[in-house]
Amino acid sequence: SEKKTNLTFDLEKLRAKAGKLSQGRISTQAELNKTTQEQATKKIVLERTGKELSKSYASIEASQAQQKILSELIYSFGGTHAGVITVLEFKDKIEGIQGTVADRFKPAAGMEKAVESALGDISHYVICDSKDTAEKIIERLKIENKGRAGLIVPNAGSLNPQIKRPQLSSAGFVGWLDEFVSTAENLKPLMQTVLSQTAVFEAGSDPKAILEHLPYGFKAVSTDGLLYTRNTIVGGSSEALQLFSRKDQLTELSEQINQFKAEVDLTRQQLANIRLIAPFDGVIIEGDLSQLLGSPVERGDTLFKIAPLAGYRIILKVDESDISYIDQGQTGTLVLSSLSERSLPLTVEKITTVAKADDGANIFRVEAKLNNAPDLLRPGMEGVGKVNAGRARMIWIWTHEITDWLQLWIWSWWP
Repeated sequence: SEKKTNLTFDLEKLRAKAGKLSQGRISTQAELNKTTQEQATKKIVLERTGKELSKSYASIEASQAQQKILSELIYSFGGTHAGVITVLEFKDKIEGIQGTVADRFKPAAGMEKAVESALGDISHYVICDSKDTAEKIIERLKIENKGRAGLIVPNAGSLNPQIKRPQLSSAGFVGWLDEFVSTAENLKPLMQTVLSQTAVFEAGSDPKAILEHLPYGFKAVSTDGLLYTRNTIVGGSSEALQLFSRKDQLTELSEQINQFKAEVDLTRQQLANIRLIAPFDGVIIEGDLSQLLGSPVERGDTLFKIAPLAGYRIILKVDESDISYIDQGQTGTLVLSSLSERSLPLTVEKITTVAKADDGANIFRVEAKLNNAPDLLRPGMEGVGKVNAGRARMIWIWTHEITDWLQLWIWSWWP
C-alpha cells in the first residue's frame, strides 16, 4: 500500500510537470505568433512606403523628362538660333543684355497665338540697352564662331511708334494688338512699333472687310494665330507648341518637380523613423512595445526606458533626519542583494535639494558613482549603502535617532 501511494504521488508530480511544460510551450508559441505578427506588420509598412517612394521617383523622372522637352522646344523648335542661345549665356558676362522679345512681352490671356504669329522671328531677337552692348555681343559671336543673332536696341532713337491707324468697325474686329501686350516702360516704344500696325479679329471671322481698310504695311491677325496681309496668309503655331504657353508649362513643371522632391524627402524621413535606434548600448528596463501594437502614439510618448551598461549611477535614499551628515565627495561602500559577498566602493556626487515621500518616509535622493563597477552589475539592482560621515561615540550612534525623535516630540508639545 505504501509503495502504491508513492507511485501515485510520483505520477501526480509527473502530470504536474507535464502540465507546466505544456503551458510553457503554449506561452512560447503565443510569443512566437506575436513576434511573427509584428514582423508581418512591419513588412507591410515597409512595402507600402517603398511603393510610395517608387511612385514619387517615377513622377519626378516623368516631370523632368517633360521639362527637358519643353526647354528644348523653347530654344530649338521656337526658332531660337544657336547664336541667340549663346548670347543669353553671355548675360552674366556682358552687361546690358535684357533678354529676348518673347521674354519681355507679356500677352493678355487668349492673345498668345496672335502675338507669336505677329512677332514672327522678331520674338527671338535679343534686346540690348545700347549699341556698344550689341557690338560687344557680335564681336564675341565672331570670335567664338557661335552663329548669328538678331539684336534690338530700343533707345537708339530709330523707333517711332506714332503711327496713324484707321478707324475700324468691321464685324469681328477686336482691337489693335499692342493694346493686348504689356511690357516694361522703356520697352513700350519697341512694342508699339512692332505691334501697333496689326489689327486683331476673332477666330473664324472673315478679315476681308478689315484688310480693305488697312494701309500698306499693316497686318491683321486672328486670335488663333492666322496672320493676313492683302496678299498673304501665314499660319500660327499649334496649340501644343505655343511659345508663350510653353514657358508657362515649364514654370508649372518646375513647381511640380519641387513638390515631388519634397514628398520624396518626407517619405524618406518617415521611412527612417520606422526604425528606432538607441543613442547608446544598454538594456531595456521599462516598456513593452507589444502592448502598443496597432494603437496610435503621439510625439513625446515614452516607449522604452533604456539603461546604459557602463557608467552606472547609484541612487541612495537618505532619510531626512540623516541628510545633514551627508556631503559631496564623501566615500562609502555598497553591498547589493545579488552580490552580498562583495563591498563596492562609492563616492557621493550630488544631493537633491528637495525631499520626497517614499514608503511613508521623507527621503533625499543622493547620487553616487562606483569607483570600480564589476561586470556582473545590472540596472535596477538594490542593496544597502553606507557613507563615511565621520567618527562618533558608539553610544551616540546607537541612541541619536531616538534622542532626536524625543527632542522633537517634547518641543512640539511644549507650550
